[in-house]
Parts: sequence; C-alpha cells; structure tokens
Amino acid sequence: MLARIRKAMAEKEEGFTLIELLVVMIIIGILAAIAIPVFLSQRQKGYDASVKSDLRTIANELNRLGIRTGRGSQWYASTVRLQIEHREK
Repeated sequence: MLARIRKAMAEKEEGFTLIELLVVMIIIGILAAIAIPVFLSQRQKGYDASVKSDLRTIANELNRLGIRTGRGSQWYASTVRLQIEHREK
C-alpha cells in the first residue's frame, strides 16, 4: 500500500480513476433515491398543516364575527371545524 502511494507520488499521478468516480456517483444516486421521497412526504405534510391552520383561523374569525354582530355565525364555524376534523383523519 505504501509502495503504491510512493510510486504514485513519484510519477505524480493526479486525479481519480473512472471506477472511483463511478462508485461516488452510485453512492450519490442511492442517497438521492432515499432522500427525495422523504422530502416530498415532508412537503405534503407542510401543505396539510398550512391548510389546517388556515381553516382554524377562518373558524375563529367567523366566531368573532358572530359575537360582534350578534347574528350567530356558529353554523359557519362548525362547518369549518368539520372540514378540519375531516382533514385530520
């Protein structure tokens, strides 16, 4: 092993062999194949969380509107809550 390193240094071989580059490319490909589905799954979970948050905000605002106007918008708020519950399943 040391003899090969000394020989390489004496001949001033530089760079990587084709096999070494292929091995690195295969390892990167395997890591990407693992990481991409995980990333896409997390992205979808983020979208779902955003929708749930928006629906809760709408329900709170409808309740606030019903309290302020006295018209009782509880029906609208309960409809939004049902959508939130359906989305969480």
